[in-house]
Amino acid sequence: MIERHGSHAADHAAEHTAEHASSSATTPPYRPDLAGREAAPLLRLVLVLTSGAAGFIGLLLYGGSLVASGPLDWFAWPVDRVTAVLLGAGFLGAVPMLLYSATRTLWEQLRVPALAAAAVVTGLSAVSVLDIGHTAVTSGELTSPAFLLAVAWLLGVLGLTVGFVATLLLQATEPALPLARTAPLPRPVLPLVALEGTALLGLGFALLAEPSFWVPLLPWEATVFDGRMVGAWALALGVALLGALAEDDLARVRGGLLGVAGIGLLALAGLAAGPGIAWQGWSGALGAVLLGGLSATGVVGLLLERRARS
Repeated sequence: MIERHGSHAADHAAEHTAEHASSSATTPPYRPDLAGREAAPLLRLVLVLTSGAAGFIGLLLYGGSLVASGPLDWFAWPVDRVTAVLLGAGFLGAVPMLLYSATRTLWEQLRVPALAAAAVVTGLSAVSVLDIGHTAVTSGELTSPAFLLAVAWLLGVLGLTVGFVATLLLQATEPALPLARTAPLPRPVLPLVALEGTALLGLGFALLAEPSFWVPLLPWEATVFDGRMVGAWALALGVALLGALAEDDLARVRGGLLGVAGIGLLALAGLAAGPGIAWQGWSGALGAVLLGGLSATGVVGLLLERRARS
């Protein structure tokens, strides 16, 4: 009886060992280096190309606004100094974000900057095409700097829009594995980021959809065309902030933090340098709060991300 029981136990142990060995043979071990979704090389290339275009346009607008005494009539459209500061800050501030994101190998690490960049170039393309009569393309002066810049502007934003749409669709075909979150966003700041992102998203939609109503409320003299351009940027910044909430990981949104910090700080510095803006009214105060919030979100987020890595 005892011998039979011992034999049965030995057989059960042998079967369990065999099953475990079979399971180990068919289930590959977890590989942290294979987690996540690989970033499509063509998408990273589009980010590099976008950074070059953004740097060039940003220097023209931001630098031109600081030395000009009136509207920039030589640009692709006559843009006032305040709008030039804001658009220039957007383009220049986005350059570090785009270049950093282009060096990332995982989609999760560049998802927020890529979607925000796609949103802004798509918005700028839509405004430029729908209101093409406001650009110098229709001026007929084929050798003027404004005409040449307008042609380059249209070809650039439309080409980048097509590039982003194509590469984002390509990115969706990349196989994906779970990627752990290592540095969640601090819980106390989530409502503030959500409020700021929603405000910018709403401002962008308002300026794009009903500019005739909302543009006169801006704290500077802006045209409907300029208001829609600013609206495209506000919409993209809202996408970036709300996208960061969805990611909920400081390491994943580091590129986006570089962008919002740079854009906010450059905009505040450029506006403080002289262009006329009415800070006293409610819209001026709201603008200062939004730009200050962008700067603080980016700087504090980068500091927290660095501390999480150390």
